[in-house]
Amino acid sequence: MNTLETKKTDIQILSSIIKENLKIDVSERTRKREVVDARRIFYKILRDMGMQYTDIGKIHSKDHSTII
Repeated sequence: MNTLETKKTDIQILSSIIKENLKIDVSERTRKREVVDARRIFYKILRDMGMQYTDIGKIHSKDHSTII
């Protein structure tokens, strides 16, 4: 498995963990506070894993400045 596949797998695992624990789908396109907060947690963990802002933004079709 190459690095890109590993990152995709890690992202899917992280997304499912957040969905199971917070009962929120981070890919949902809404501005509800609980979803926004869950997305912030998701993005922060990805950033701590070493991903760049532009790469994180590509996951949900957002600009890197939105992720910051």
